[in-house]
Amino acid sequence: MPYRCDGDGAQPRWRVSGAVGAVSTDIVFGGGDADTVEVEQVTVGASVGWFPTWKWGVTVSAGAMVAGTVEGRALGPGGQLAVGASYLARRERKRTPWPFLLVTGSFAGVVARGEADDGDATYGATDLRVGVAAGRSVAQGKLTGYVAARAFGGPVFWRRGGERVVGGDRYHVTAGVGVTVRVPGVMDLGVEVLPLGEQGVTASVTVHR
Repeated sequence: MPYRCDGDGAQPRWRVSGAVGAVSTDIVFGGGDADTVEVEQVTVGASVGWFPTWKWGVTVSAGAMVAGTVEGRALGPGGQLAVGASYLARRERKRTPWPFLLVTGSFAGVVARGEADDGDATYGATDLRVGVAAGRSVAQGKLTGYVAARAFGGPVFWRRGGERVVGGDRYHVTAGVGVTVRVPGVMDLGVEVLPLGEQGVTASVTVHR
């Protein structure tokens, strides 16, 4: 998310964030219900973002999977890396009711140790994601609310019945709402809740420079 969504050119170019999040989804390794497994992850991470203009931004992030389950068995610890970009397609204006429109894209990978049905195994996944967010800021930009939707896909690698298997997410979409509260000159506090499709919740702290 840019520092401001009104197109003001006098914005900080750098952003450093820390976040904790939880995700729950179903992974399909075949064509039937017996091949669909639930995966849950709890992660912590940090990111650095660069916004050379008020329209464009790029972000690099790294994190750790601190806990999780796959097929009801332990998943984690593990690590993840991601790179992303954002484009402010429509800025918000004070005298019009139209919201800002932000387009995002990211590519991420995760590797973790897990407990398969025949012992320890390596869990791996890659994820290509495209999303849109629309919202408004009030109180001179101190409070921003938005709705968001994202589509994604990528292979998931696991072991079942002693064999390596490759699957993918059951839903390939996620959607929900978010809010950011700004403490002027100090930090932004954010919460995002995505209950539709892949379910997730994230809390973040961001400092702009």
